[in-house]
Amino acid sequence: MANEIKYQINVEIADNTVTKDNPNDKIFVVVSTGSADKERIVQEMHKLNPGLEIETLRLVQDLQNRVMINLIMAGMSVNNGLVVASPGCKGLVHGSAWDPNYNKIYVNFQQGKEIREAISKALINVRGKKVDSVMISSSLDAATNRENLRQRQAVISPCTAKTSKSQAKTPPSASFWWTKTVRKPR
Repeated sequence: MANEIKYQINVEIADNTVTKDNPNDKIFVVVSTGSADKERIVQEMHKLNPGLEIETLRLVQDLQNRVMINLIMAGMSVNNGLVVASPGCKGLVHGSAWDPNYNKIYVNFQQGKEIREAISKALINVRGKKVDSVMISSSLDAATNRENLRQRQAVISPCTAKTSKSQAKTPPSASFWWTKTVRKPR
């Protein structure tokens, strides 16, 4: 099919932290490309169908969330194709009454049919060994008080913080040298 959506996920090889005693035990870790909040999802929906108003898309998204919450909190298992959400209880019974100090309601999310089908079609790219890094989603310039919102992945290495006599009263809690900055893929 020419119009079939292609999915691609990048992974890296990392040490298995569960079996630290075996240095040859490795796992795959997904390379994060960021996160998408409700507004990003609305914008992506609008790109697919620009004939719909942004406000309409927000309304549909909010209405689906509200209906799903109402159904789940009524004790129903809800399947919207992407996820199957079902409420559950945890905690031991003390006496015969619900005690919020011991008992909690939680919602279990499992993969729905549509996401399982997408996973089965995904192309997985192994990008090599994982390096220690941190995702910087924004930064604040202390001199101008301006925020930089471009996401970057930075490989960092710890350094020793040095303080002058004037700074000796409030030493920094941590300090890092930027050793490499990698532009985030779009």
